[in-house]
Formats: sequence, C-alpha cells, structure tokens
Amino acid sequence: MAKLNPKSLNLQGSRGGMPDITPEDVAGALGLACSRGPGPRLAVLVVALRWWPGLMDGVQKTVGHRTIVHHINTRDRAANGRPLRKAVVEKIPIEAPAESPSFRFVAQIVATKLHGRFSRHYRAESTPRARGDIQPRLPDGLYARVTNPVTAAAWARVVIAEFRHPRHCTTCTPWGRAGQVPVPVEEHGKVIEVRWDTCPNCAGAGALSWGSGRRAQALGIRRQDFANHMADTHEAALTLLRELEWRGVRFIKRCL
Repeated sequence: MAKLNPKSLNLQGSRGGMPDITPEDVAGALGLACSRGPGPRLAVLVVALRWWPGLMDGVQKTVGHRTIVHHINTRDRAANGRPLRKAVVEKIPIEAPAESPSFRFVAQIVATKLHGRFSRHYRAESTPRARGDIQPRLPDGLYARVTNPVTAAAWARVVIAEFRHPRHCTTCTPWGRAGQVPVPVEEHGKVIEVRWDTCPNCAGAGALSWGSGRRAQALGIRRQDFANHMADTHEAALTLLRELEWRGVRFIKRCL
C-alpha cells in the first residue's frame, strides 16, 4: 500500500519523467473496484479506512473543550512589593472528524459481527432455568449490556480504532517487512543467503493487540470481564477487518 501513497511515487519513470502510478490511476482503480459489487466495495472501504482516513472521515466538529489556566501579573502590588497574580481560564475547543456515511456503513458491519458472534456463543453455552428461560453464564447485567445496540456500536468503533492505529511489532517492523524477520542460512560457517520467515512475536500480523486493559477501558467494562468473555469476539472482528483489507488491496491492484 505504500506504493499507492502519493508521497512515495517514483518520479523517475520511463515516460518522460512521469510517475509510474499517478493519483489519477489510484482514483480510477478505487472507482472501478467499488463498481464490481457490494463485496469489493466493502473491501475497498476497509482499505481506505486504514490508509486514506481523509476519505472516510467527515468534516471537523467540536467534541469538547480543554481548560487551560494562565497566571498573569496585575498592576496591584502585594505588601512585599511583588505584583499580584490573577488566574485566567481559557477554554480551547477539541475537534475531531465527524463520521461519514462510509465510516458508519463499515461500523455497522462490524457491530453486526460482534453482536451476532457474542450472542450465538453465549446462547450456546446457556443453562436452562427452572421456568425454562435461557440465561447466559455471564456476570449479572453483562449480557444485556453487551448485546445492547448502543454498546455494540461503541465496541465496533473500538475495534476500528485498534485496526486504524495498531501497536506495531517491535521485532519485525524495523526490518522493513511487516510480519517477517530475516534468518541467515549458513553453510560451512558462512552465511550464503538470508531467508524471510514469519515473525514469532506477532505471528505474521505485523502488529500486536492493544491488550485487554486498554480495550476494556475504552468500553468502560471491567478488564477481567472483557478478557474472559469478550476478547475472542474482539479478535474475530479484527481478523475480519484485516482479511477485508488484504482482499481490497488485491482488488485495487487488479484494477491498476
């Protein structure tokens, strides 16, 4: 995907100094890939979600304010002759991009995946009660909270945030190939070649998970509850986004 970034285009092409891949080519490939059906369109949107955030984010809007206190000197003097200080409170607006229709479409897909997998998993492990009701084996109130559409939507946005801002693997990322590490092949005490193997730290993903603590904090849920009952569903949703990303990359490359 770095080759599709306008900042990394080869400006020393063979066609009179023109780049090999122009922004017009990328725009045309995106449009052609999206026109091939709902599946390719969703995959391309997931690629844009990671690599072209400006395409998926809406206009900037104010989401809150940050308070800063400035202490300034006044003309009044204290008994010791020093100027008196006055606190001036300044509120600075905090802006964040609004959600575009394309972003909400992807978030809805992820929320449906989370809600469906979580519900099916714990309904299958449920225990019949005396009146015939089926209640999942979960802490009190957790099932109703997680299956609530509002919580599912918030959970989907946490998954998307982790997908867009991964914690890069420190083992394979410095080598320039995400998910792979160089392994020297020796013969008679000399290195004859270098073989690229799957990174043992990230299992070839190129990124590490946020961890249950950070995920649970983003949702406002106890870390132990998230690790015991929600971590597998979270990983499944992340895997879905990564698979769609690679599928979208293949669609775009075919159209270039």
